[in-house]
Amino acid sequence: MIDEVLVVGLGSTLMGDDGVGVRVVQKLAAEGVPEGVRLLEGGLMGMNLVYELEESPAAIIVDAAQMNCPPGTIRCFSPDELADEGIDRLGAAHSIGLQEALTLAGLLGARPVETVEPREGLSETLEGVLVSVAETVLSEARSLLSRR
Repeated sequence: MIDEVLVVGLGSTLMGDDGVGVRVVQKLAAEGVPEGVRLLEGGLMGMNLVYELEESPAAIIVDAAQMNCPPGTIRCFSPDELADEGIDRLGAAHSIGLQEALTLAGLLGARPVETVEPREGLSETLEGVLVSVAETVLSEARSLLSRR
């Protein structure tokens, strides 16, 4: 039974589009989420992500990724799909790779990026899809909660 969905936003807001996960969680917090959805600004959590995932029956993780997609593309992955997609070092900017944390604890979502460089704020492209990403995350969270 899923009575809580943890939504974790990963990344550094000081590194351009790498901060998209944190920005999505901030947007959801500002707009409000349904009961049963817990938000966490994960930043560069690394190993601490494992502990958060251990305590949650379901999780959606929003993170930036360099992939062969146009910037702003929303891609969703289960932990089992990571290897199939060739994303073996998705979270290399974090203290442990995101794949390692997810292999230990469970679930994943990923977001392609345009720029990752020392700069505050998202690119215009990712700023333009921020609402869509937040809506996708909220829709998935509601879907998971409906499995109660």
